[in-house]
Amino acid sequence: MTQETLKKIRALDAAAAEAGGYVLPPSEVHVSKKAEREFTAMRHYSLEHKKPISQFTDADYRALGIKRPKLAL
Repeated sequence: MTQETLKKIRALDAAAAEAGGYVLPPSEVHVSKKAEREFTAMRHYSLEHKKPISQFTDADYRALGIKRPKLAL
């Protein structure tokens, strides 16, 4: 890799960091219809039971008939 290429990469990284990170153009985002349906069900359940999604238990997910999402920490 040349010094010029490294300079360009560092400039791009700096610009991305300043802007809040790298993003995909909306046209490249692939939406999972299943995830969309599950989130909609979770949101309705949350509103109906006045319980934040972040406080859902295994019983709440079983009531919805969906698998508890894995957290990426």
